[in-house]
Amino acid sequence: MSDLEVVILRGVPGSGKSTFARKLAPREHICEADEFMVNKDGEYDFNPKRLGYCHDQCFEKFKRLLVLGTLTVVVSNTNTTNKEMKPFVKLSEAMGYKVTFLIVENRHGNKSVHDVPDDKLQIMRDRFQISL
Repeated sequence: MSDLEVVILRGVPGSGKSTFARKLAPREHICEADEFMVNKDGEYDFNPKRLGYCHDQCFEKFKRLLVLGTLTVVVSNTNTTNKEMKPFVKLSEAMGYKVTFLIVENRHGNKSVHDVPDDKLQIMRDRFQISL
């Protein structure tokens, strides 16, 4: 059995995905669209117009890590729907990686550092799909 593993973290903003991801792997082995929302001063700067670009860059980093044979790669995006996860799963399996899914819940009542409005958080919760 292969030691290659992809861990896909799922949860709404503020649930603690990024914090938990850093417990599983070094930052350079974590793929998050948010890391591409950082401005030239190194500050997080959410811009909804850049979401597509940021997710594309996240997937490109993911592909590079798998091609390099990185033992553990963590994907830490909201991953609320099967459609969002499918490209990661498909490539992982094609490259011989075992895929593990973990749902990170916001039971601690943390507020999102991304200033996502409550109505948008509820939309994400409502579309959250449990199985792939």
